[in-house]
Amino acid sequence: MKRYLVILPVAGLVLAVAACGTLSNIIDTTDTIVQGADKISKYQDAKNIRFSEADEYYIGRRVMANFFASYQPLFDRQLTDYVSQVGQTLAQVSQRPDVWEGYRFIVYRSAGISAYCMPGGFVLVSTGMLQLCDNEDQLAAVIGHELGHARWRHPLEALKKKMESDAKNDLVGFLANRSGSGMLKLFSAAAMINWEHQMNSYSRTQELEADVYSCWLMMKAGYHPWEMTRILKKLPGGRTTYSKNHPTVNRRLEVVREEISRYPKVPPRSEARDTRYKTRVLDYLAGASMGEVEYDGGNYRNAGETTQGPDASTVTDREPD
Repeated sequence: MKRYLVILPVAGLVLAVAACGTLSNIIDTTDTIVQGADKISKYQDAKNIRFSEADEYYIGRRVMANFFASYQPLFDRQLTDYVSQVGQTLAQVSQRPDVWEGYRFIVYRSAGISAYCMPGGFVLVSTGMLQLCDNEDQLAAVIGHELGHARWRHPLEALKKKMESDAKNDLVGFLANRSGSGMLKLFSAAAMINWEHQMNSYSRTQELEADVYSCWLMMKAGYHPWEMTRILKKLPGGRTTYSKNHPTVNRRLEVVREEISRYPKVPPRSEARDTRYKTRVLDYLAGASMGEVEYDGGNYRNAGETTQGPDASTVTDREPD
């Protein structure tokens, strides 16, 4: 219906062209109007799209399949169960304690310092990030940050922004290609730059939201939230920058310190947790073979092992409420 509403106001334009142009001109003009209306409709649809919990889960499966086309999951039941236990402990005290099909915490092989929250409750942590953390509380800070992204549905917001951006650029490019105006083409390029800038700025806000939420989760779950500041100081880029799409580490430290200072009392450090992390994570990774992972046409496995991997068909500054 929306498409026809867009076409109706330009019916007079078609009639005007018919009075002074050839049949070919009329057809070309009408086709252009229909195409333009279709692109406007797609842009409006992208702006108004909503995702259900099931949608989010299946989107996440697709993203995960793409992710594991480049990275290798680590199959060690003891280690993954431990990381999952920390994650589930935090998730259960969060404002989004469950998602469609439940949260999944996955360790993957990479020396890179990274962790990700995928749509649908998939949280991934690299072996490099595990080795960067000194204790379980710092791991909780990392996972809590990713659960913050899940709580605010940041991955889906990023996807929606991308869809809206692509539809907008397609529409602007369509208009520019049908105009002899150099000014319109300049507007087309400027719109793309401004849109990317807006997305990057929003991403910084999302990172700060996730930091604050992680501190709050740590406190509720009994972890020492000041460990968040210690892991932030260890991130790549030192104390000044992390990446172009993140706030400076100094800014993140400022926000985290301000958040924790509001808590009347914080849980203490635990030597038992420190020892547990050293034994179950650091010592294991120090002695574990990070060798090649084989793919046998249906399952991943560490060389010489037969552990079943994931289904090969499965193919992103406010105080918590």
